[in-house]
Amino acid sequence: MVQLVATAQPRYETGEIFDAELYNSLPLKAKVSSRNLLPARASLEAYCPTPGNQGEFMTCAAWSSAYHFRTIIEAKQRGITNRSEIDKLVYSPTWVYEILKDTLDRGCSGGLATARSLLVFKNLGVPSYKSLPFACYEGSQPNRFSRLEPLMEEAAKARIRDQQILF
Repeated sequence: MVQLVATAQPRYETGEIFDAELYNSLPLKAKVSSRNLLPARASLEAYCPTPGNQGEFMTCAAWSSAYHFRTIIEAKQRGITNRSEIDKLVYSPTWVYEILKDTLDRGCSGGLATARSLLVFKNLGVPSYKSLPFACYEGSQPNRFSRLEPLMEEAAKARIRDQQILF
């Protein structure tokens, strides 16, 4: 007799709240007039950190923008392709989520717009994951922000100069 036992897979939430008005307000990268100028294939995979784990929280926009996207930029700028070295560079999704989350979001369940993350990177920067590991803070916005305040100087070192959308 064979008995099959189903095990529940963890449920991973999404959390991207697409803001069309914000997205359309970002500067558009100049269109390429000829596809002949573009390579047939391009990949940033060599600059990617080891994937992180957002758990059951709706923080994917913060993870994809800070932990992954901002880290890829840093690794590419430094020419680092060694995964263990890239993993030492990762940036904090907590910073982005806590700054942008709705004041009524008590359990990191409200999501946010990835495009807003770019504005955080431009205006404030982002600290390292080592300095601010992933956590979902509760309490009032001033209370949460008081935890972030000591990292403002470090975050400022990772500002981006500009942001543009491709299409």
